[in-house]
Amino acid sequence: MINYKYESIKRVAKLRLAHELRVRGWLMYEYPKNYSCLLGTNIESWLGLCTKNGYTLCVSLTEDEQKEFSGTKVYKDTYRKVPIKSSSKMESLKNMTQERGCTSHEEATAREKLDTLYRNIPEGSDYKIELIKIIDYSYPIFQIHPESYITWHIEKDDIIFATGDNIIKFEAVPDPKIFDIITMKFKESWGHHRLIKTKSGWSSTIGDLCDVELEGIKALKDFIIHLDVIVNSGANEVDSNIKVL
Repeated sequence: MINYKYESIKRVAKLRLAHELRVRGWLMYEYPKNYSCLLGTNIESWLGLCTKNGYTLCVSLTEDEQKEFSGTKVYKDTYRKVPIKSSSKMESLKNMTQERGCTSHEEATAREKLDTLYRNIPEGSDYKIELIKIIDYSYPIFQIHPESYITWHIEKDDIIFATGDNIIKFEAVPDPKIFDIITMKFKESWGHHRLIKTKSGWSSTIGDLCDVELEGIKALKDFIIHLDVIVNSGANEVDSNIKVL
């Protein structure tokens, strides 16, 4: 049975992490992603996948999401000129497919050469316009979390460098629209009352951060430091000294 309250908290926690990673140069996938809930409200989310320096961070990804996204290529439509009468070289390149015994690399190389020929059709040649699909971008290849209790891991070249089982504290971090955790200041345009979650419940306040928010910010900053140690170390094997949440 789905615990909707937990899923909502986890969604916000992932968003807080995603925002901070993006401003620090991580390439984000499926962020921000918007969808409508049953009440018609627009909800923002993040898949939980990003990359930097060849490392892939996976956050609370399911086995189904791994199957759907790992290594998946996303295509887009485009148009190109195709000569009415193909040369023998063009026909030869067209036939270089995996179905005809070529490797995937040979097929990709042949397709690139064919595209180059199409882009350089001689002036005055008869041609037609053809709709084709080209790769827009690809998702990184990644593994599922090594254990069911794991909520995040970071990997490179099939090696998992660190794992952890807690991101929920990030949910307490104030919305980046109103607060900057780098400067630890509220945005100048913001100054009205807000509801915050304290250890004893919800409370209305102005300006000051509560203990729960400070703990969330510290946990998020510590986590980002752990990631920076890994992605900037250039290590090729797991460092047992790296701390994890």
